[in-house]
Amino acid sequence: MVAAVRKGAVEGRLRAPACAFLTLYGLAKLAELLDWSRLHHDVVAMLGAGSGTVTGLLLAGKSAELALTVLAVLALVRADDTLLAAAVAGWTADLAVLTVVAAVCGDLGRLLEHGLAFLVLAALLTVLCRSGAVRLPRRTGASGQAA
Repeated sequence: MVAAVRKGAVEGRLRAPACAFLTLYGLAKLAELLDWSRLHHDVVAMLGAGSGTVTGLLLAGKSAELALTVLAVLALVRADDTLLAAAVAGWTADLAVLTVVAAVCGDLGRLLEHGLAFLVLAALLTVLCRSGAVRLPRRTGASGQAA
């Protein structure tokens, strides 16, 4: 019983700060929309793509960031480990893609920015999983038993 109480206390202590961090990070990323012209111009210059293509890419990316931010808020409100795991994994994947794009385009500043954020979020996901604050679904084999 004591172990269960301690484990529950650890879960609660890690879930709230992780959700708060993801929410604030998401809001900061969405705040980039306030300077749309600079953001749009920078992406056009980096990718060398047309204005319409970049607009579509930015809208899709910011929509995904909005969804991940909402997911983090829901994880906090509902105290749901699965939503938290999805939010952290989603942000980690988002930043992995942005890191690769920056590397391919040769943008060292964005490579460092996105690469470091990717490493932080990958570490957060690892800490949450190892601490038991987030329990990922177990894989099952063909017989239906956990692997």
